[in-house]
Amino acid sequence: MKKLFFLFILFGNSAISQEADLTPKSNKLFYLEIFAGASFCSITGFTFGAGANYQSNENIYTFRSVMVSEKKGSDFKKDISSTVDENYYKFRDILEFSLLYGKVHTFEHSSLSASLGISIYGFDEYLAQTGYGRIAAGSKIGINSKTEFGIPFEINFNFLSMKSISDHKGQKRNFLGEFGFKFYGNISKYNYMALGLTLGAGSYK
Repeated sequence: MKKLFFLFILFGNSAISQEADLTPKSNKLFYLEIFAGASFCSITGFTFGAGANYQSNENIYTFRSVMVSEKKGSDFKKDISSTVDENYYKFRDILEFSLLYGKVHTFEHSSLSASLGISIYGFDEYLAQTGYGRIAAGSKIGINSKTEFGIPFEINFNFLSMKSISDHKGQKRNFLGEFGFKFYGNISKYNYMALGLTLGAGSYK
């Protein structure tokens, strides 16, 4: 599984404005992003996250938060008394906070990066009734709750859209938009890997 950290096999292209000057040796970017995808391995379900990224030359620093949620409708009676109603579902959730460092290669119109770091996350396993996509009030029955550490990773391929706009004083402001693909996960007691889409915005110089 750890070999996935070193997979740099992605390519792409995007639109970039003529005013932008982005090269592997001179780029400095700061951008916020949101992402969502499907997870697999120990936790199979839906993931949603957000991150803050600072890129200086070929180095990239990331703080991210990820939520992973799994819902199952079978085998829950093995975990608790058989008196539980059949309309209960079993949930397993992860809430992760991570710091990562990695390397980025910038192409003419896109970028490819890979990062590795350290994380702390909460794991929560419980039974609950649901209605209209929400957990019914007062129905939650806890099974297992832990705090763990892990090794987060991510590989990103982003299309970049960059534009310089002059304000009323004639000063240029540089804006960045990004859209791309993210392969991410956490190597820990409760592993997950996910593939998702990202959308972000920020600035560059």
